[in-house]
Amino acid sequence: MLKQCEEMEKGVGEDDTHDYWEERKSIAKWIKDLEKAQDILKEVEEELKVKEPRLKEIQSEYKKAHGDIEKCQDLIDEVEGMNSGALIDKAMDAKDIVGTTKDEMNDCQIPVNIKMRGNELKQILERL
Repeated sequence: MLKQCEEMEKGVGEDDTHDYWEERKSIAKWIKDLEKAQDILKEVEEELKVKEPRLKEIQSEYKKAHGDIEKCQDLIDEVEGMNSGALIDKAMDAKDIVGTTKDEMNDCQIPVNIKMRGNELKQILERL
């Protein structure tokens, strides 16, 4: 989607005769939002890389606990102490940003593409 927005941004041009001129502010916003989501996901990935070895160990220990409620509770407490919920919240924030942007982009795609085709036809007719 980010690449699509960047391509649309190239079509903005310097005046209203260019494709996507009317959508230039929206395109800039979408690029900013998608870059923000990308940054959030990079942060999540980095945090997961740090936590992943211990989470795998906890998973293994949990399987070995075989119903030892006290041991299982200790492992659950450790996972909760790793602030995993905040990490999931960050990832969900990025998902929400991308979903909202996708919805906004879909709202503009059809009218903008119709206008683009109209502009192309107009240019072809002018050449004839």
